[in-house]
Amino acid sequence: MSNITDTTPHSETLPAMVDPPKMPHPQTNPCTGCPRFKNDDIIRYGSIWLNQTTLQARWRNDDLPTITRCEFRVLTLLVMHQGYAVRYRAIYDVIQKPGFLAGQTAGGFDQGFHTNVRSCIKRIRKKIQAIDPTFKNIVNHTGVGYSWSMD
Repeated sequence: MSNITDTTPHSETLPAMVDPPKMPHPQTNPCTGCPRFKNDDIIRYGSIWLNQTTLQARWRNDDLPTITRCEFRVLTLLVMHQGYAVRYRAIYDVIQKPGFLAGQTAGGFDQGFHTNVRSCIKRIRKKIQAIDPTFKNIVNHTGVGYSWSMD
């Protein structure tokens, strides 16, 4: 029997931009210790279900069978911080290991991870849009990161 966490909004407030706690890599639940959520088997928020044990995701009762572990971790991070902008670096830390350097841009700044995060988000959107062409729940915050919006 699975535990199910229904992630309806709670009275606790989080900052507008979220840097989740640092965690060992890889970890299926990047938000262990987040005050709004428990480390249960299934996270459900609106139309998305994320099974933390089997790493399976469902959108509106349809499986996302080709989702990778990396994409699953990014989805989990965004869903668990629904409504808040999660920084590019925080997202990249669940794609790679925390602190990993992705390269430098022409200006010499270490911002190469932005491209990697954008590519991962693009793949996630494409997979969900194959099931639901109207999907728009991942919102870009230019220069900051991404957030999950309620459907």
